[in-house]
Amino acid sequence: MAQAHSRHEGAYFFYYLSFDRYLRAASIAARYSNEGLRWGRNLNSKQRRLAEKHRSIRPFLEFDLVNCLLHTRILLDRVAALSRYFLRGQQQLPSFTSFNDHKKFFLRRAQPYGKHEKYAEYIRNHTDWFEMPLKEVRDKFIVHSSPKHLQLLGYLDGGYELHLNIWLPVNPNADKPLEKTGSGGTHRGCL
Repeated sequence: MAQAHSRHEGAYFFYYLSFDRYLRAASIAARYSNEGLRWGRNLNSKQRRLAEKHRSIRPFLEFDLVNCLLHTRILLDRVAALSRYFLRGQQQLPSFTSFNDHKKFFLRRAQPYGKHEKYAEYIRNHTDWFEMPLKEVRDKFIVHSSPKHLQLLGYLDGGYELHLNIWLPVNPNADKPLEKTGSGGTHRGCL
């Protein structure tokens, strides 16, 4: 049965669901990779069950990771909107619809933000995680038209942590642009 809820609660609920689904799938994928089941032929019953779970979630790993990024960004925009209930009595107010614009507002300010300076300082100094991977990956590689790039979801360091790696061409105008690449940023897991 559908429940009525605020936009803030709805944003949190979708964030929670996407995060929960991705973490469960990443756990299965990590166990599958760590046990070396990709190469095994003689699997015991526990390994066969794990291999079957992995087979069912594997097509959705990147989809689930992208959902985490999208719903995290939506949730942050809703969090910025909540600040309108306590950021009052100031001549200039930040955006209440975009976390990105909200953060830029506080970064541009040279003088303290009155009785809300502690909040402004937190936004300025403790939200660097927003730029990478949330803003960068979401904006440049998921939502908007992407530059040429190579993207891989996997276990590149031989560990158990699933990585979304994005490589950008050193020279995008070369005959073979992806022959030489540089890191466009690596997103590990889901925020």
